[in-house]
Amino acid sequence: MWDESHYSRRTVIGTLCAIVVATVTALPVAGSNPGTESGRDDRQNRSSPAGNGRPMGRSETYVGVVDRIVDGEHVVILLEDGDEIVDQVVVAHEAYPFLEERDVVCVILVDGDVHRIRPLEERT
Repeated sequence: MWDESHYSRRTVIGTLCAIVVATVTALPVAGSNPGTESGRDDRQNRSSPAGNGRPMGRSETYVGVVDRIVDGEHVVILLEDGDEIVDQVVVAHEAYPFLEERDVVCVILVDGDVHRIRPLEERT
């Protein structure tokens, strides 16, 4: 018999977000030469996408919900792991002017700092 599993919307969105992030971060590596002229593998020395020369640190991906916008200046995003709120981040509203309260977003943190925020669904 068919055993139909039901997943919560947040679980599905979180999984999709993780797949997209893994795909996007793997693209530069997949197209690059794995070694240098000396035969050394220098993939561990990759720089961050910002091009600032610093090595990219540990990244984490979360599904987040915009909780509130404070004084039109700061956006408070609650980070979730499954159905549980695990943390919050505050970013400048001018850096992410497209965000509105109750938006569901994918948040990528690198070494605990916000690296990228992407909307996950259309506003209703």
